[in-house]
Amino acid sequence: MSREEAIDLVEQWDPIRQDSLDFYLDYLEITEEEFMDAIEPMRDERIWEKQDRVATN
Repeated sequence: MSREEAIDLVEQWDPIRQDSLDFYLDYLEITEEEFMDAIEPMRDERIWEKQDRVATN
């Protein structure tokens, strides 16, 4: 697979919200916003740029 093909796949599938997220939010009894706020400090700013609550490379 070429780099360009990989980038195309990431752009196609990465923005899709996983259905399983609801299971974990229910289990943890938190909202999606609370979840995103909790994981935000773990985002490596040297690699990932934040755009509209979605981390992109």
